[in-house]
Amino acid sequence: MNLVGKPGSDLRLSFFIKSHLVFYFSWCTFAKTSKTHANMKKGLFLLIVILSAFEVSAKGLFPIKEVNRKWNVGLMGGYVGYGKDLTSGAAGFNLTIKGFYVDVMGWAPSHKNDMGVEKWSDKKCHLAHAGYQIPISKGFRLIPLIGYANVTAGTTDGSDYEFSESGEVHNKFTGDKTISGLDFGGAAVINIKKVNINLALTKYAMFGGVAIEF
Repeated sequence: MNLVGKPGSDLRLSFFIKSHLVFYFSWCTFAKTSKTHANMKKGLFLLIVILSAFEVSAKGLFPIKEVNRKWNVGLMGGYVGYGKDLTSGAAGFNLTIKGFYVDVMGWAPSHKNDMGVEKWSDKKCHLAHAGYQIPISKGFRLIPLIGYANVTAGTTDGSDYEFSESGEVHNKFTGDKTISGLDFGGAAVINIKKVNINLALTKYAMFGGVAIEF
């Protein structure tokens, strides 16, 4: 099927690329085994490389000034410790200002504010990245990422607590096992008018989200 060089081909090709990347990323997210995770990471990277080449041929190369004069802000979620033996969900936000990108995510122990006096197996995480957006075309961008990630498993003790100024209970969390370190990888950004879909893979995490561009 030749999508390039025919009337309306740019629109069809762009939709083909974006829909396949979103579908494949969603499939990776719900994979169950570490081996499957690793294989899907490799497959997603290859898919991004191949489809970005088609996007360039259809829409032109590196419109940096046009794309990176804008700002965008959005919400993100995913997994930290992805593909390792210790994982945690995470949520947060990302911000891009004239091409410069940052994201911050984390997750508190789930029993941090419980009223019981028992002990629970629990975990927490935090991560952050920075990078610079490289527009391959107006509708498809890549962002090399570097940052830090930490996921810790341990115990939340409901009998060891303190109250905040607002009266909320804060139970003590003690970590037993940690996976952390320098985190690096990349993100693909799929632009649809004023909406950006972010899909990212790094050494310790896999995450995605939606941002508004203005």
